[in-house]
Amino acid sequence: MERITESFSVPCENMEYGCKQTLRLVDRTAHKNICSFAPCLCPFNGCYHFGPIKKLYLHIKNVHNNSVVHFKYNNSFSAILDTSKNFCVLREENCGDIFLIQYYKDSKTFAHIVTLKQIGPYSIERKLFYELKVSSENSSLRLQSQILSRIRGWPLKFYQTPRDVYLIVPRGICRSHSTIDLDILIWDEGLFASNLASIMSLQGI
Repeated sequence: MERITESFSVPCENMEYGCKQTLRLVDRTAHKNICSFAPCLCPFNGCYHFGPIKKLYLHIKNVHNNSVVHFKYNNSFSAILDTSKNFCVLREENCGDIFLIQYYKDSKTFAHIVTLKQIGPYSIERKLFYELKVSSENSSLRLQSQILSRIRGWPLKFYQTPRDVYLIVPRGICRSHSTIDLDILIWDEGLFASNLASIMSLQGI
């Protein structure tokens, strides 16, 4: 009976958002985690856009373009985080990928907890890495990590310690009580390898 049930085919639960795949019951969960039509929630407060990631890309570009920090993969950039807002949205200029930096002040230590997440379904084909760096005149803090998970909305409630990788920024290292100056680098391993191969080809290596 169990084998018969497992052989049943069902449509993807994201069919209403455009996915046309038909799956065996045993494959449904695995597909759910990587389905490119999985709906995502716009991260901006008061905005209730909810739809596939490609439509979110267009929504961010058309509606919130002036409120995001633009960057390019494999190029470092800076972002000034306003601590009164608790989040900052990043948009990659070439492919539209969306990232969310969330941060809050710990009530006991007054240090800031900073996390970076990508919004969208998980892709097993792409390996993305990032570096967050905060500097003062006498010291600097740096976090490097691979992006191993994606989110489709807010990853955690404000003032709740993240469960995975995060950067702790002591209050003494910030240049201002109201902002955090962050240097960021997000790189795509596949894009980096492709660019390196092109450079080596041009140089005849």
